[in-house]
Amino acid sequence: MSLLSLLPIFIILVGSLFLFKLDFFFIFKPKATLKFAFTGENTKKSIVSLMLALAGTLGVGNIVGVAVGLKVGGAGSVFWLIASSLFSSAIKYCEVYLSAYHKNSYGMIGVIEKSFGTLGKALGRIYAILALILAIFMGCLFQAQAIKSSAEVTDSISSQTIMPILLIFTAVICVLGKDRIKGAVAIIIPIAALIYTGMCLFVIFNEIVKLPNIVSSVIQEAFCPESFNGGI
Repeated sequence: MSLLSLLPIFIILVGSLFLFKLDFFFIFKPKATLKFAFTGENTKKSIVSLMLALAGTLGVGNIVGVAVGLKVGGAGSVFWLIASSLFSSAIKYCEVYLSAYHKNSYGMIGVIEKSFGTLGKALGRIYAILALILAIFMGCLFQAQAIKSSAEVTDSISSQTIMPILLIFTAVICVLGKDRIKGAVAIIIPIAALIYTGMCLFVIFNEIVKLPNIVSSVIQEAFCPESFNGGI
């Protein structure tokens, strides 16, 4: 068994621990969770932080990931997609909280450096290198390939055109700097989320007669190895 195949198990175990420690508050108290997000001493900063967190979660990889899960595990994988998202969200919450708690640090890199004593600096650098490798080879390449493939399927734009456009957008984002990026994200993400949610609701209501059978299939097919693998 490879280390990669153990990753879902680690996510479930660590996520379960965090959920337990947090008393499952964002599951059982969604109203209070939203209240904390949109009220407080610095509401604007809270909203921007929320949008930045969503920006790192919502996107092409997210959508394609669901499609891959369905391809691998069928309808039942949706059950495990939802279950695994609960564990993952608890881990993400803790990462963001710790980064905010250790002020003037470089996110989780700074948290690691301050938390592990003499080994902290080395572990922080290892974390940074792994994050960079992940961003390039699983983040950027995976999402760029997904956009290219989607464009080719719809015949709306050629891959020779889409790749330079993505390159230009990436270059512009890098040049703008983090402050302008945060401002742009705070505007773009809510609009993108509303459009995406609206599209999903349109598909659901357009096929509403099929919804009971789909929900039944998700539940009936959930507890088999293929669905578990696809979802996780």
